[in-house]
Amino acid sequence: MKFRSLLASLLALPLLCATPAHAETITLGGDLWCPYNCAEGGYMIEIARDIFQRNNIEIEYQVMPWSEAIDKARQGDIEATVGTSHDDAPDFIFPQSLQGMADMRFWVREDAQWVFSGIPSLANMKLGVIEDYAYSKDLNAYIKENAADGKRIYIAKGKDALEQNLQKLIKGEVDVIAEDDNVINYYITTKSAEYKIKSVGTPVKRENIGDNYLYIAFSPKNPKSKKYAAMLDAGMQELRQSGELGRILELYRVNDWYGISKK
Repeated sequence: MKFRSLLASLLALPLLCATPAHAETITLGGDLWCPYNCAEGGYMIEIARDIFQRNNIEIEYQVMPWSEAIDKARQGDIEATVGTSHDDAPDFIFPQSLQGMADMRFWVREDAQWVFSGIPSLANMKLGVIEDYAYSKDLNAYIKENAADGKRIYIAKGKDALEQNLQKLIKGEVDVIAEDDNVINYYITTKSAEYKIKSVGTPVKRENIGDNYLYIAFSPKNPKSKKYAAMLDAGMQELRQSGELGRILELYRVNDWYGISKK
């Protein structure tokens, strides 16, 4: 009996040794902001999966309100947020390389005559924004100052905040919304060409182009965050050199931001 038990154990040993160790997991959080991060993916999610899987780290992606994603990462409940600017979370751990570059603009209905000509020009307009989004230094200050004034600011919340703002713009419940050009164009192209809107200026000044820089940013509470950021930097260089980054961006109709960010 003992011999048969020993034999069985020896026969099972190779199977036990062949079983791969469970991969480490990084959880990314963010609201729906296609093409950066969508319901089940997005180009930033694909970049993260490609880079971290090479390091035997799995990516789990969770869609949640943006304010919740920031809070959870800040507390260490998730490892990172996706599509993050330095103004969104200045205390987070950021890689050196960008994972994207926003093109934040103001949008109005196609028949509107208003054009953005500086923050004072918003005085008689009702502006739709998203809770805890960072837009530009000047616009962030304006939103903070007027957040309690329902005649000037509407703050959309939840996973579908973009859809809320677009619906309110079309219905005339807000006069103008602030949103990224890539996001608006991707939404209209893939979901609804019925939104007849146009861009009428940007809140980001040329000298503050860094306000548009986007990253996968890591929790300040996680001791591994600096290691993750370094992995992301090395992986971004490899993806760009191999041409794989270009392939991913092309799938989502996004141009490489490298040349623009170096100006």
